[in-house]
Amino acid sequence: MGGTGRWFRNLPVPLSEQDRWLRRLADSLAADGAVAVPRFSVDQVDRVFAHLDSGDSVLTDSEIELIRKHLTPLWLSGGPSLREAQRDLRADLDAGTHCPCCSKWVKRYRRRLNGAVVRSLAWLVLASEDPSIADSDGWIDVPRFGPRWMLRGNPHPKLRLWRFAERKAVDDQSSVRCSGVWRPTDLGRQFARGAVDAPESVFEYLSEVDSVSPERVRFADVIDVEFDYRALMEWSG
Repeated sequence: MGGTGRWFRNLPVPLSEQDRWLRRLADSLAADGAVAVPRFSVDQVDRVFAHLDSGDSVLTDSEIELIRKHLTPLWLSGGPSLREAQRDLRADLDAGTHCPCCSKWVKRYRRRLNGAVVRSLAWLVLASEDPSIADSDGWIDVPRFGPRWMLRGNPHPKLRLWRFAERKAVDDQSSVRCSGVWRPTDLGRQFARGAVDAPESVFEYLSEVDSVSPERVRFADVIDVEFDYRALMEWSG
């Protein structure tokens, strides 16, 4: 498989995330047949086999045969449950760990409201009410109109974690992955005006909010709180 595999990998064929992981597994198995196979539930093995049978996979025949050879006994014996894999993953999520199913590195991050984030919210609220900057629906082209400090630090995307702001979607024909057009939400307006409180921290996992802190703060409490990069990266628990 070695020569064929190397030749195949040089072809300009896009690989799906699943195929990339399966290829790494096949390479490990080819190098050492005794390598420990990651834990799968029966349902997960079923999905892998369905993918290999679908015709959508670009793995070589020898790679597919190798994977089937090692996963079939796991499928027949049942293997560990997906619930067990999820439990093991979450146990180490705050320190960072590799997913037991796909080997991807994952980590949960604590994001605190800080001065830069809430100042960007205040600017968005004011700008959304200025017809020379915002359109009739309150959308603002931040790269065009945003102040230098905001463009340099880019704190405003964090506002979505608290549901304080939203980004305008791009259409299917767009050449960019996401737009730089934002507007505050009603909740963001209320927070900026001191009418409501919000979680002091949110815990971000895979770019989504996994949980929030019980501590609550208001706009005036955090307007001068600075961003602490070291605390972000070292937090674990």
